[in-house]
This record gives sequence, C-alpha cells and structure tokens, in this order.
Amino acid sequence: VSTQSTGVYTRTLSTPLFTHTSHHLLLYIYITMDLNFDSLKQTDNIDNDIEKTMPDVFKSVDLIIVLPSGKELSWKYAIGESLQTLKKRLYDDEHYLESSKLYLEEKTEKTYMLDPLSLNDFPRVQELSQEGKAVKIIVEGAKAE
Repeated sequence: VSTQSTGVYTRTLSTPLFTHTSHHLLLYIYITMDLNFDSLKQTDNIDNDIEKTMPDVFKSVDLIIVLPSGKELSWKYAIGESLQTLKKRLYDDEHYLESSKLYLEEKTEKTYMLDPLSLNDFPRVQELSQEGKAVKIIVEGAKAE
C-alpha cells in the first residue's frame, strides 16, 4: 500500500519481516516507512548555511614573524595554511630548525601554536584576519649549523 500527501510517501511492505507461530497463533510484523522527499529540497539551504559559517581557507592573512634575534619578517599566507609550511619557510629562508616553536601573540599573552594545526585553527588569527590586521607570530628556536 502506498499513499502520498505533500511529498510524504508511506509504503507498507506486503512481505512480513518476522513471523511467529505459537499454539496456532500466527503473528505477522510489518514495517511502515515514511519518506519525506520535501527535506531533499532543503539541502541547498544547508549548503548555503555551511558556506556562511565555514571560513574561506584560501583567504590571505598578513603575518609578522618575529625571530629570536628581534628581526621581523612580513609574510602573506592563506589562512588555511599549516604551521609546518611556515616552519619549512623559516628553515629555507632564515635557517631556523623545523623543531622551532611558534607562538601566537595575543592581547595579553602568547599561545603555543601546535603542529599539525593550521592558522585557521586559532580564533585570534581569524579575528585579526577579518579586521584586516596583521597576525604576529613569535619564533623560539635555534638556527641550523
């Protein structure tokens, strides 16, 4: 048996899923499925909501990299870039070991930036990026010999 009302279909299976006989009593168990196809039309709205809440990982963020010597570097990276990529560039350009630690300078403290996270994983980076301000990252570590 099938019925339809405003996109909702009800289907009763004609074959029993379970039968039990006991003392000439026959028990049939049927299943009824309700499928609401109207909800499929709402996936566009869900996709739009996700796009609004998900940050654009390719959006550029300005970084000020502060080396142990006090020297400051200005870099521009995508907010979704991994910290490992920053460490690789530190090694290539300035010869700092990839074991160096990165710290995000916040308002009153600094926050350790743990691998394998990305810049986007830190709310302060997102906040500064949205405000169009540079993000200051402090490097602690030694140069390669």
